[in-house]
Amino acid sequence: MPRTPEGVPDPQGIWTSQTFTPLQRPEMFEGREFLSDEEMASLTSILTAEDVDPLRGGTRISRCVE
Repeated sequence: MPRTPEGVPDPQGIWTSQTFTPLQRPEMFEGREFLSDEEMASLTSILTAEDVDPLRGGTRISRCVE
């Protein structure tokens, strides 16, 4: 992380709120506290392989490349 002239961390920049963690529980998981290991593995593979997030109504996922 860059530092200010005083030597403290400088968090200025572009920050996004994009996350794989929804802020609200999707309807398909309503009433459930946990997913099984198989459900989590399946969901993770979908989220990392597709450009569309099925949990957010088909919202396109942007990929950041540096």
